[in-house]
Amino acid sequence: MRHNFISAGDAIRAFLKTYHLEDKVMEARILAICRSMFEHMGKNSLSKATFHNGHLTLYISGAALRQEIGYQKSLIMNEINTELGEQVIKSVSVH
Repeated sequence: MRHNFISAGDAIRAFLKTYHLEDKVMEARILAICRSMFEHMGKNSLSKATFHNGHLTLYISGAALRQEIGYQKSLIMNEINTELGEQVIKSVSVH
């Protein structure tokens, strides 16, 4: 007798795909990574971050920090993509 078992991971992936929640889960993962990256810079340095269609937008409080982060956009993009294990972020903008 053969049982049709499915792993928990496969079941969760199927659920996310069925209900079109994959992008929201990816966005939550990206925002968590951003928060941890900016944690050491001060509690309020990252006021907001959004992700949509491969574009990450960071809202930084403080002009000097905003300018410094602006110079490191490609480094931030590469670091987040590396942590995710795939090329999800295509561009980064700082406001």
